[in-house]
Amino acid sequence: MSEYFDQLASTWEQNPMRIERASATAEKLRKTPIRSYRHLVDFGGGTGLLSCLLADEFERVTVVDTSLAMLKQAEQKALANSWSNIDTSTALPSEPASALVSLMALHHVKDLQGFFSQASVCLEAGGTLMIADLYKEDGSFHHHEPGFDGHNGFDIEQLSKMLTQHHFTVEGESQYFSITKEGADRELRDYPLFFLVATKN
Repeated sequence: MSEYFDQLASTWEQNPMRIERASATAEKLRKTPIRSYRHLVDFGGGTGLLSCLLADEFERVTVVDTSLAMLKQAEQKALANSWSNIDTSTALPSEPASALVSLMALHHVKDLQGFFSQASVCLEAGGTLMIADLYKEDGSFHHHEPGFDGHNGFDIEQLSKMLTQHHFTVEGESQYFSITKEGADRELRDYPLFFLVATKN
């Protein structure tokens, strides 16, 4: 999957929808009560589009992604804009962060239990986890990706139960954005996104 995103890295931000989506997510995050703005981890942060919008909100921001080409774009952007508080990594940091956000990345993670276990370790007590992703869909969202083997969106109730198992308390969830794209039948359709907020116990 990282090879797929490596190929898209140089043109990723040429899609206006991705910029609009990141802006809407940043706005939701700004309105979310967060105990500490010391360190934000942007899981699946790619080119750092969301991270750069939040660079002035946090003391430190770490863009985490498995695509080295995507991270290279993030590093170049941070350097060009003198955002010295942005760094990159291919794995979640070991030292506790105060907040973790994931925008359209979780549905690519096969082992959700493993991820939430790592996220719980990554966050300090009282830390905030924010997930922005697809609601459950019929699988047509990724019909153009033959190798896609992730999740076709999420059922919020099931996701919340899983979070509870990993010592998180879900504070709330709401629909906040919609992606319009061509489905497998070549008809345009809307795919709504949710923004879920949870606190580590």
